[in-house]
Amino acid sequence: MQDFSQLQQRHVMQSWSTQENYKPIPVQSTEGCWIHTTDGRKIFDLRSAHECINLGFRHPKVLQTMREQMEKVVYLTDDFSTEPTAKLAQKLAEISPGSINKRVWFAQSGAAAVEGAIKGARLYKYNQIMKGGFIPETENHSYPYPYKIISRYRSWHGATTAAASVSGDPRRWFQEPFVMPGVVFGPDSYCYRCSLGLDRNDCGIACANYIDQIIEFEGGSDKVAAMIV
Repeated sequence: MQDFSQLQQRHVMQSWSTQENYKPIPVQSTEGCWIHTTDGRKIFDLRSAHECINLGFRHPKVLQTMREQMEKVVYLTDDFSTEPTAKLAQKLAEISPGSINKRVWFAQSGAAAVEGAIKGARLYKYNQIMKGGFIPETENHSYPYPYKIISRYRSWHGATTAAASVSGDPRRWFQEPFVMPGVVFGPDSYCYRCSLGLDRNDCGIACANYIDQIIEFEGGSDKVAAMIV
């Protein structure tokens, strides 16, 4: 039988490398921060499986909670209410800044969360201007509401179209002709290699002032819907 890593290499599309260079490491098991390969190696995972397994692999409490929940409810749409969903939303609302009267939108991935945040920011601004109404078909359909998204050059927000569009990372360049419109990039707050060539001890947070200028020059609150960091 063909090695399963070769099967995966042949049939699974990889988003982090060119397809011909995709060589997945065959894994036997995982535990804590360790990955055990089929050829007997132990790999110490320092990136928490792309920041998705922050408590480590197969944490006993996580596994037990998953088992208990799967014995009761595995999946439902949001037409129904479940205790874990309600309590998690409440907790997130409590620890988030601002009023407690907030709502949470659960996404399946980081990229989907970014897409939802962009959509939410633009819809919020749209409703502020249009007050829940719609643009008549007879009128000009240019953007009458704030739609621009400010982002940073040293950033990666996901591989989907909108998430890659607001990413400053060079990996977005492959889709440059087709990116989502309305994205403006600015310098990073990265003192170690300051984009403005300044020293953090006496720069007067010039990078933050630069972003403030970008927002102003791009139309201010009349045109800018959000900034993603």
